[in-house]
Amino acid sequence: MLDSPPNPAAGCLSKSAKVTIPRFVTEITVHASRITSNVERACSTRGVASVLWGDPFGRTARSPQEIRSRRAHPIRISLDRSHIPTRSGVAVISINFNLIIQIVLFVCLVILLNRWLFQPVLKILEAREERIEGANREAARIAAEIDEKLATYEKHLAAFREEARAMRTSIKEEAKAQEEQLLEEARREAQRIVAEGRAHLKAETRKARKQLAKEAEKLADEIVFQILERQLS
Repeated sequence: MLDSPPNPAAGCLSKSAKVTIPRFVTEITVHASRITSNVERACSTRGVASVLWGDPFGRTARSPQEIRSRRAHPIRISLDRSHIPTRSGVAVISINFNLIIQIVLFVCLVILLNRWLFQPVLKILEAREERIEGANREAARIAAEIDEKLATYEKHLAAFREEARAMRTSIKEEAKAQEEQLLEEARREAQRIVAEGRAHLKAETRKARKQLAKEAEKLADEIVFQILERQLS
């Protein structure tokens, strides 16, 4: 099944939506700040009751009688005020629709910000926290694995050193034994050579003695012959 080509109109719409939503959120934020400043200004100048229920003329209670009257009768207003519209001696309640609209807009702003700003930011922060915790767990696991491998390496290294020490001791003992054996063989060989030399010397001495004895006997015969020859002549 062939994939459908990308729709350029959808891309344009998504781009325009990405551009429009932050601008809309910015405008709503500015408007909310204006609403907050207006409400604070109205509460500070006109009073909370006047802001909530509305004062057609935007005036504040200035005389103590008017203040006491408003405290005793939040809705009823003295009939002596001819400039306030009344009906059967009771002041007409005028609702400040601008404030209601501002409150509705503020609630909508809170809902929109909660959906488009707060929740995504919270999700991003939670995802970041999860990534950080996962990275910390992974780092702890790697550190534990490194420690375990290091302990194993040190154990193997200690065993190798012990084996090398034992091997060196064994080699020294073998070398010493071979040295003693070679010395013993050399001693025996020297003794054999000395014995052979002595035997050869004895044989040569006996041979020389025999040769000298023969020569001495021959020389004695010649001397006797010469002496007899002189006597006879």
